[in-house]
Amino acid sequence: SRNAYLTPEEREKAPVVYQSLCAAREVYDARFARGMDEVEADDLREVVESVLETEPMIKNVQYVSVDDLETMKPLDKVGNDGCVVSLACVLGSVRLIDNIVLR
Repeated sequence: SRNAYLTPEEREKAPVVYQSLCAAREVYDARFARGMDEVEADDLREVVESVLETEPMIKNVQYVSVDDLETMKPLDKVGNDGCVVSLACVLGSVRLIDNIVLR
């Protein structure tokens, strides 16, 4: 795990990466709970980026991607079939990657 390369202070801040993906899940779930039949991929990307931006130790968000679960091709809109939201960012000097499946 790349977490082994993090300093104790960086390790304390690292959960923001997963929290950002959980924020995307909350947006996704809320839209479908309100009866919408799709979510804009940009809305999911923006919420992930906004959560990451709350942590000053995140130096660089390299990408936030919203992709089809089967083809892994980028999506503009996400329907009932779901998607995978993935990201790469730099925390301190360590590049962290993570993803979450939304269904």
